[in-house]
Amino acid sequence: VEHASGLDAQMQRQAERAIAEADRIVFVVDARTGLVREDQFVARALLRSGKPVFLAVNKAEGIDPGFAGADFHSLGLGLPLAIAASHGDGCGDLMDRVLAGFEAENEAEREEDGSIRIAVIGRPNVGKSTLINRLIGDERVIASEVPGTTRDSILVP
Repeated sequence: VEHASGLDAQMQRQAERAIAEADRIVFVVDARTGLVREDQFVARALLRSGKPVFLAVNKAEGIDPGFAGADFHSLGLGLPLAIAASHGDGCGDLMDRVLAGFEAENEAEREEDGSIRIAVIGRPNVGKSTLINRLIGDERVIASEVPGTTRDSILVP
């Protein structure tokens, strides 16, 4: 991931490692803040990875889904999907997209235990932890309004 203001070196290394280890990547952005420079830096790195990337436009509750994702089309990551992780809106559709066709991929590329490795990437306070908690149905990752609360990579089976 290219250096971008607001991303410290440790967070960059963790993001790069997560990208390298992932089968699929969910890039979470903030509908309320809109497209910011850091999102563009991260998107370029994700495009260079060659991995399948799915764009989740979080915090979209109460916003027309087409409008929520409009700014993010310019990232070149495909169709943005408006979600509201805190309410669970769109999370099922997101995972349907992320997991679609996975069974048909090369079995040799899968982990020995058959698991699918998904990296959830995004700048601070876009709702990554909330999304993970919603998807697994448990409060495994600390979610807070304070940016940078969850600073370390977290493996959630």
